[in-house]
Amino acid sequence: MLKITASIIILLLVVSAGFVYYFTGTPEYSLYELRNAIVKNENAKVEKYLNIESVAENFGESPAQSREWIDSMNTSILEIKEENPEKSKDAEVYISTGLSGKYLKDVSTTYSNNGTASPEVSLKFNDKGTELFAEITKRNINKKLAIFLNGILVIDPVVQTEITNGEAVISGQDANRVKLIVDSISEEKISMLNGFKIRKSITDKDGATITIIKTGNNNGFDLIMTKMDGGYWRVDKINTKTGTDNTIIPAPEGEKTVTFDWRYKGKGHTLHEKLYDSYYKFYNSLPAQSNFNGESMIGELEKTNEMFINGNTDDKTINELAQSLKNIGEKNKLNENQLVELVSTFVQTIPYDTEKFNNRKAGLGGYSEKITYPYEVLYGNKGVCQDKSYLAYSLLKDLGYGVSIFLFPDPADNHMAIGVKCPVEYSNYDSGYCFIETTSLGNKIGATPSLSKEFGTATSKIELTDFSNDSTESDYSPLGKIEILNKIDGLSYTGVIDTFNTQKELASLITTIRSMDRELNDSRNDLKDRDAEIGKMVERLNKLAKSSDASAYNDYNSLYSKYKKTYSNFEKDRKDFNNKIATRNQLNTKYNNLLRSFYQ
Repeated sequence: MLKITASIIILLLVVSAGFVYYFTGTPEYSLYELRNAIVKNENAKVEKYLNIESVAENFGESPAQSREWIDSMNTSILEIKEENPEKSKDAEVYISTGLSGKYLKDVSTTYSNNGTASPEVSLKFNDKGTELFAEITKRNINKKLAIFLNGILVIDPVVQTEITNGEAVISGQDANRVKLIVDSISEEKISMLNGFKIRKSITDKDGATITIIKTGNNNGFDLIMTKMDGGYWRVDKINTKTGTDNTIIPAPEGEKTVTFDWRYKGKGHTLHEKLYDSYYKFYNSLPAQSNFNGESMIGELEKTNEMFINGNTDDKTINELAQSLKNIGEKNKLNENQLVELVSTFVQTIPYDTEKFNNRKAGLGGYSEKITYPYEVLYGNKGVCQDKSYLAYSLLKDLGYGVSIFLFPDPADNHMAIGVKCPVEYSNYDSGYCFIETTSLGNKIGATPSLSKEFGTATSKIELTDFSNDSTESDYSPLGKIEILNKIDGLSYTGVIDTFNTQKELASLITTIRSMDRELNDSRNDLKDRDAEIGKMVERLNKLAKSSDASAYNDYNSLYSKYKKTYSNFEKDRKDFNNKIATRNQLNTKYNNLLRSFYQ
């Protein structure tokens, strides 16, 4: 039972130092305070945030036994010894004083005030440690005290006087040595308290349930917490039976066969995948957002991605699908580059979930929708950009390729794609990864797409129409700010080298065409204004021709002369405008022909 309690107490200490980002007054912040109290051996504060009596009773132990285990959490690598009064040949030089890191409150680097500003290791003990240290120094005046780290003697200074303030200083070490000592004690002191994360947090008025699990597996517990009068939360009970039951994959029930048909390089391929309704319901019930444990923005984004790309260790569906795709590649004698393209077209062929896109919810950060796990994408044979990107990432990762997530977080984009490792000089955003757009077919690896404003899909295969009918520039928008996340190393895709020059030519053509479009639009608006001006001149001439006024004749001749010059210039510019349109449309044809051949 004591061992069980030890595990539970450790699990209580899930909160990393990053929890300072939580607002005070939340259950999570109280866990952060509890962890700090245990690290610093602040027993009164521990009992503030942990109802030791209630938790001990919960496990059939005495409060004293639970307190003993809490104290043992921080034995640390630090130990202070005194000279052995036994001076025989075989006697140990130093013996234990009973003062160890168990009583250590803080360790830091300070600087001496003797004018040299030399770095020192400063140790501060808690109340019990202060009392012990005073007794030890009092009985060892003019004797040596030895400070050991991990059983190695660091320094053995002579005690000059009794020390009653609970502070000890290790001096006489160089700066690097001081840093090493401080870091070693600090890391060892909290090492037993790390490695856990919050899986779920539910708060209801004055009660809260925090589910915590061990990083790397699903072992965890529910912490039942109560809101106290002071505005903080206290752990009153630990439930060992719930917590993570929903992370255990169920038995395979409700078999369903999903058939995937797609084409690569003009040849059709088919896969029949056996999937299960029970697995689908399991993934559908999992959270779509990780709990915040104090990470940076990038850390939080990557942690959320990991929920979808790491999968459940008991479910081999993605692994087996990756192997099936590899078998198709081997059967068709595809090389490593072509295997990447085969996987890409497989995922691209899965239908885009337009209904899900249309039903997305608007929030402060733009539109969003519930993210679908890769198994759900396969089961439903549909998905949006994030869903399909996670599937492609997982498949290529299992096949040994280096991959990354390309996230475009701006609300105007709200888009995700993946990157496959490739030569840096040919990569997108100089990242070392080449762009793979998963939402639709017709996207070449390494070609950065544009986003459909209406449908949320992205494509780089955008054919242009003649100038007067072309609306593609208003229908699509280039992707903006990017975050490159969850990068892993592996096999490299070098097929992008074969298409790099074509991509450059397409990019150059589209840049020229768009520049001409802007100039032509300006010219068209100008010609429209001038045409309207000429129309008014014609109306004025007709009125003057019908007038019996003696001055009308001279006014008519003057205006007609101006009209002829204006009309001549207008016709010249309109002819030039039409010639430019013809040139633009020729470039348009060249672009489309190159685009079609490029993506065949």
